[in-house]
Amino acid sequence: MMSPGLILRLNIKKTHRLSLIFILVFCLFSNLKEAFAQTDTFTVNRSVKNLLFNSLKDVEKNKDDELKAEILRRLGAYYEADSRQDSAISFYQKSCIIYKKIGKEREYYDLLAKLGELNYNVFNYKFAISYLKDATEYYRQHKIYLPYVKSMNQLGEAYSKINDDVNARQCFIATLEVNNNILKDTHLIIENKILIIQNDIKTNNLDRALSLANHNLKVAAIYGDSDMLAQTEFQMGTLFFRMEKFDKAKEYFLKAEPIFVKNENYQTLPPLYKMLAQAYIDLNEKEMLQPTLEKYYAVVDKIKNTEIVKSSQEITQRFDSEQKDKVIKQLENENELKTINSRQQKVIIYTLVFAFLVTLLVIYLIYNNYINRLKANQIIAQQQSELSDKQMKQIEQESQIKAMESMLMGQEAERNRIGKDLHDSLGAILSSIKLQMSADLSKNLPESPSMKKAKEMIDDACEEVRKISRDMMPITLSKYGLHTAVEELIDKYNIEGGPTIIYQAFGIIRHENKDLDLFVYRIIQELVNNCIKHAEAQEIIVQINYLENVMMITVEDDGKGFLYDQSLYQGMGLKNVEFRAQYLKGRFSVESSPGVGSIMVVEIPFNENSGEKGTMTQQESGRVLKI
Repeated sequence: MMSPGLILRLNIKKTHRLSLIFILVFCLFSNLKEAFAQTDTFTVNRSVKNLLFNSLKDVEKNKDDELKAEILRRLGAYYEADSRQDSAISFYQKSCIIYKKIGKEREYYDLLAKLGELNYNVFNYKFAISYLKDATEYYRQHKIYLPYVKSMNQLGEAYSKINDDVNARQCFIATLEVNNNILKDTHLIIENKILIIQNDIKTNNLDRALSLANHNLKVAAIYGDSDMLAQTEFQMGTLFFRMEKFDKAKEYFLKAEPIFVKNENYQTLPPLYKMLAQAYIDLNEKEMLQPTLEKYYAVVDKIKNTEIVKSSQEITQRFDSEQKDKVIKQLENENELKTINSRQQKVIIYTLVFAFLVTLLVIYLIYNNYINRLKANQIIAQQQSELSDKQMKQIEQESQIKAMESMLMGQEAERNRIGKDLHDSLGAILSSIKLQMSADLSKNLPESPSMKKAKEMIDDACEEVRKISRDMMPITLSKYGLHTAVEELIDKYNIEGGPTIIYQAFGIIRHENKDLDLFVYRIIQELVNNCIKHAEAQEIIVQINYLENVMMITVEDDGKGFLYDQSLYQGMGLKNVEFRAQYLKGRFSVESSPGVGSIMVVEIPFNENSGEKGTMTQQESGRVLKI
C-alpha cells in the first residue's frame, strides 16, 4: 500500500511545491504517530513495519536526521519483538550512528546499552562488553542510576561468559553499592546478590558465598519474592553440595524444586536434579534416586521439545515474513494489484511446517532414546569413579595425619630429651664448677677481679641453661595447666623497652587432654616469638576463647605486617603452627598486609564433654604485662 505522501506527489503540479511539503509533513507525522502508538504497545503487526518503511523513504528525501533515527530505532524495536535479533541489531546500529552525529547523547548511549544486551543474547560477548562499558560510564558520570544498574549487571554477566570473573565481580559489587546506597530497591538488591553468589561459586569462594546467601535468603523470605527465594535456596543447596554437606544440600534443593516447577523455570531444574541425585547416593537414600532421575530426564525432554517448537516457530515466522515482503514489493511496483490469495499460501506453509515438525519429532525420539541410554551409563561410571576417588583421598588423609602425628610427637620427645640433658648434665657441671670455686675462696685467699667475673659468668650460664631447659620441657604446663604456663611464658619476655603483651582467656574449660594443652602452648609460643622477632610491634594481644565447640587462639599485633600466601609462604615458624593446627583437625589463618599489623587465628575443635567448664571471668583470666 502506497503512503499518502507518495500519492499526493503524483497528482500535484510543480507550482504547488510549498503546499506539497506541508501536506507531506502532515501525512508523514500522521503515519509515524500511528506507527509509534502500535510499536509502543508491542503489537507485532506487519502493517506497522510497512508503515515504518514507507515513512523512512519519505524522511530520507526530507533529510530529517532526528526523525530518521527515531524510525530506525522503532524498526529495531519491531524486529526485536519479532525475535529477529540480527535485523534488530542492524537497525539499532544505524539509529545509533545518526544520534551520535546530531549530538543526542542520552538516546545514543541508551541504544549502546540495548546493543550490548542484544549482542549478549546472540553470544557476541566481546561486542556486548564494548557497548556496555561505554554506556555504563556515561550513566555513571551523569548519575542515571537505574539504567546504570541494569547495564552494569549485564556487563558483569558478559565478563562471566568469557571467564573474566575478576571484572565480573567488580561490576556486581559496583552495582550493589548503588542499589544499597541510592536506589534501595529490595528486588534489585536480591537479584544483584544472586549474581555475586554465582560469581563466588564459580571462583570457589564458598565461605564468602555461603555468608552472602544466608543473608539473601532472609531478605528474600521477608520480601516475599518466591522466584528470588527459590534461586537463593538453589544456590544454598549448590554451596552445601560443593562442601559435601549433602543433607543440607538436599534440604534446600527440595525447597527450591516446587517453586521452579510452578514458575516453569526449566533451565535450572536439570542441574538441581543432578546434584540432588548425587546427594541421595552419598546419603545412602537409594530409593529416592530413581524418581529423581526420572524427573531429570522428563525436564530435559521438555526443554528439548520447547527448543524444537521455538525453532520451528522462528523458521515459520521468517519464511512467512520473507514471502510477505516479496508480495508487498510486488504490490508497490505494479501499483494496481491490491489483493492476493494468501489463504492458499498459508495452507502450503502450514503443511510444510507440519511435515517438518513430524520429521523432527521422529528423529528426536530416536536420538533421545539413544542419548538417555548413554547418559545413564555415563552417570553410573562417573559415580563409581567418584566413589573410588573419595576412598583414595580418605586413605591419603589418614596417612598424612599419621605422619604428622609421628613428626610432632618426635619433636616433643626430642625437646624433652634435650631439656633433660641440659638440666641434668650441663647444669650439674656448671653447679660443680661454682662449688669448686667457692671452696677455693673459703681458704681465706683474696678474691681477684677475674675470679669474681668468672663466678658471675657461671651464674649467668646456669640461669641460661635453666631457661632453655624450661623452654624445651615446660614443667609448669604439666603441673599447673595451660593458662598458668602461658602466663609464665609471657613473663619470660621481660625486656625493658619491648612491646606490651596482653593475655586474656574467656570461658575456660578444664580438661585432661595434656597433648592438646602442649600443642596450644607451642602454638602460642611460636606466634608470640614471631611477633617479637619480625613484626616490630608496640602491642601484642594473646587471647584464648572457649566457644561452644571450638577453642579459638588469636594473636594480634600492631607491627609492620607482611604479605601472606599459604601456598607460597616458606617460613618454618608459621608452617609448624599450621602443621599442629592440622593435626588437631583445626584451621590456621592469617590476615595481614604491610603497614597495618597482623591477626593470626587458630581454630581447634573442642569437645565440651571432655572437661568441666570453669568459672573464671574475663577480669580474672585477663592479664596485662609490660615488656
